[in-house]
Amino acid sequence: MGASLSRGRPNKGQSKKSKGAVAPVAWPVPPSPMQQTTFKWRIDGFSSLLDKDEGWIQSSVFEISGINWYLKLNPRDRKSGDKSEYVSLRLRLDDCSLRSDTVVESSFKFLIYDQSYGKHYEHQGSLVNYS
Repeated sequence: MGASLSRGRPNKGQSKKSKGAVAPVAWPVPPSPMQQTTFKWRIDGFSSLLDKDEGWIQSSVFEISGINWYLKLNPRDRKSGDKSEYVSLRLRLDDCSLRSDTVVESSFKFLIYDQSYGKHYEHQGSLVNYS
């Protein structure tokens, strides 16, 4: 999974010539070569999770661009009123790592390897969080 992030967003209704207070804006900065931009979550014995039927499990917390994240997985999720089961995977912010006035925009890509069938699956998405 890769993620690109930006913190803050300019107030589009405010002119550059305004003499009022202006909130600081942090513009997106490309990650340095040493900065972590991926997280790998290996789940050994995935089929045993199906047998346990415990609902949501959570990865360890990881940091990308100074923000703490974690993944949540439910191997037997269902849509309301649907009998079919599917695997849900969600990217979540660890709210404890953010100031209350922070806006986080991210784009991410999940790369999922199905060991049973030897196939890779890819899903891209975006997340906007106002804390």
